[in-house]
Amino acid sequence: MSNAPYQLKQSLMTLGAGGVLGAGLGKGFQKLSFLPEANTDFVFAVIGEELGLLGTLTVIALWVGLYAVGLRLLSPLDEKSFAYHAGFSLLTQLRAAGHAQHGPW
Repeated sequence: MSNAPYQLKQSLMTLGAGGVLGAGLGKGFQKLSFLPEANTDFVFAVIGEELGLLGTLTVIALWVGLYAVGLRLLSPLDEKSFAYHAGFSLLTQLRAAGHAQHGPW
């Protein structure tokens, strides 16, 4: 961790600063002075600081639930149809957006 870039160190410190329950919505301190690009690149870290472990797990559960609903909506379609392929492509992009937002874990 000592060789990690400044942004990574600060994002992990921000994520861990919230503990289990968080500091409270809007009461995060790291985003004000230490965390670079808190409003774009490190949104998940700010959620972790303000809403804690429970908030981050809720966000992950919402992403997984949205993906599961999308898969369920695709299930009755024929796998060779255009609608299936278009829907699956959009669902894959949704999953990629989740990874870009929260990291690959």
